[in-house]
Amino acid sequence: MNTVISPYYGYLKTKAKRLWNIKNFARSRSLNIEKYELLGAHLIALDPVKSKLVYAARTPGSSSCLIVDLAKCEQCIIRKVYGPIDAGELKFKKVNLFLRKVFLQLIYKGNSGKLSLLLFDSQTEGCVNLEQLEVKAKHWQRLVSSALPVQIQDRA
Repeated sequence: MNTVISPYYGYLKTKAKRLWNIKNFARSRSLNIEKYELLGAHLIALDPVKSKLVYAARTPGSSSCLIVDLAKCEQCIIRKVYGPIDAGELKFKKVNLFLRKVFLQLIYKGNSGKLSLLLFDSQTEGCVNLEQLEVKAKHWQRLVSSALPVQIQDRA
């Protein structure tokens, strides 16, 4: 599993400055970012030519950046974590109200591990349009899956 973790100190407050800084950050590591998106306090970007995924996260007091080599991955899935649901609550509330976290999970080849990238956390991000967030998560799942190496399946 090859994942590069590097500090990303230029994480500024305005959206335009953050995107500009991620492009400078990627350029300094000779990456060609074609697709990028800001999801709350997380920024995700893709270099389809070199099969690299850039993920920047800002936590209280610090920020970090991951560069993931997608050539070592075999699958990308969306994982959702829900809070406790009492009996009968779904009759009056939507299931989205119980959603706690959404992850973009990368599974490495040969069962060598999994990497979960947080896209949404209800405790830190509060009220968000969850339907729009799910659409964006599925969009990124398709983008990352298309950047994964093609696997030849054995025919029986």
